[in-house]
Amino acid sequence: MKLKRLELRAPTAHLNRMTISSPSAKLLTLIAAPSWRAALAAEFQEPYMATIADAIDKAERSSDDELQLSPRRDDIYRALNLVPIKSVRAVIVGQDPYPHIGDADGLAFSYRGDGATPNGLGKVLAEAKRDLGWKFKPTRDLTSWAEQGVLLLNAALTNLVGSTWAHGALDWQQFIGAVLRTVAACSRPSAIMLWGEKAAEFSSIFEGTQHKVFKSDHPCASRSKGELAATPFAGSRPFSRANAFLMATVGTEISWTLPSKPRRRVESRQRSRQIRPIRSRTVKDRLSRD
Repeated sequence: MKLKRLELRAPTAHLNRMTISSPSAKLLTLIAAPSWRAALAAEFQEPYMATIADAIDKAERSSDDELQLSPRRDDIYRALNLVPIKSVRAVIVGQDPYPHIGDADGLAFSYRGDGATPNGLGKVLAEAKRDLGWKFKPTRDLTSWAEQGVLLLNAALTNLVGSTWAHGALDWQQFIGAVLRTVAACSRPSAIMLWGEKAAEFSSIFEGTQHKVFKSDHPCASRSKGELAATPFAGSRPFSRANAFLMATVGTEISWTLPSKPRRRVESRQRSRQIRPIRSRTVKDRLSRD
């Protein structure tokens, strides 16, 4: 079942307590889902959110030529906007957005670029193939998961282009904690998948609740420490285990199957090659084209 995307205007109750043009107030207006806006509006009055808002503004002003913020501002809260609180069925928490221009789309691990598949996403898809028996090459856009109620979050919702964990010290974890406490308070059980050390720090939020936490190492981790060292991501079977829990508790499961990745059209390229003048090819030519 796909969820309707909500594009409603933000209420002004909490905005009236802040200067409407303040960076924090501008960030709050990016949350289009009314349920999340109401639940999280108080966070935007906290000093840490003003620090985050200032850092985002600084990143956007730092260059006139190239975007320095990842993802773009309009996508920072995309995960929340696609999944209203009452529709949450599962949560995946990763680390931070991709550090390359145009790659991040506001959903953890989802990829908007047209280059090589990022390492983390590649390992997520490889585990899905092992776990679910996929026999096809899936798309790298995870929007269809969000449309089924999967909240795809990172421990930090913004990053700087060319860096890793650049905004990790901005207390984004406090905001994500508020999001997850809201989920924890819901009566409907959800599968909570925490991938990596940064994500595992939120596990205590769900202690004593009806939700089920599935922890593992981050898909990109090379060496783990502590508890997660015994739970590598590869072989953890997060998707089938989450579905087993959901089926046992609420009687439904998530269709993790992604659309097939479209094949590249090569006809036009082949046609253009046919009209090129024929010439002898050197060894260097062959190496560069084959």
